[in-house]
Amino acid sequence: MTVLCLSRQPIVDRDNTIIGYELLYRDNHDTQGSPEGCPQSLANGLFAALSHIGEDQVAGQFPPFINLSEELLLLPEVVALLPDNAVIEVVKESDFSPQLFERVVELKDAGFCISLDAFEPTPQNEHFIPLADIIQLDVANMTPEKVRMLVKQLSRKELSLMAEQVEDVDAYSFCRALPFDYFQGFYCGKPELFGRKRTLH
Repeated sequence: MTVLCLSRQPIVDRDNTIIGYELLYRDNHDTQGSPEGCPQSLANGLFAALSHIGEDQVAGQFPPFINLSEELLLLPEVVALLPDNAVIEVVKESDFSPQLFERVVELKDAGFCISLDAFEPTPQNEHFIPLADIIQLDVANMTPEKVRMLVKQLSRKELSLMAEQVEDVDAYSFCRALPFDYFQGFYCGKPELFGRKRTLH
């Protein structure tokens, strides 16, 4: 018997209004609850939990932000399991392969919102920037100078910037002074946990 734990953490705008929830998935063997690069079994559990608990109870009227590895994004069946209003987060561990690029183009053309999670531009991934609706910067793992540099580099009218890992008032004040559109982290709201027991075979 495995306990499937699905939690949500709010994402807020500059008026501190909730605009979405990031869905964090783990089972009882994953005490850290990190969704990044989750294996297929964990992703299957995520979709099972979404179905069992109900999308309305998990995210309500707000779009769910869902981390998906490159491996999972390339699986054809994954798209059919996603809520129509899902924000697809392309995780930083991705190889940013040509196959992934084509897949993200397909997903964007299908109407999904695309977010680049914990993004730092490199020659290998910078061609994904025009496909993104949102770029998330992990401000807890960057120097203030680097955050300022990336915000200046990435700021454009058609792209929203999100500060993630905003854990305290100092981090929030720093990010709030920059042109970030959205904020996420313990300062903005702690994860709320849902849980269901299921037997995995």
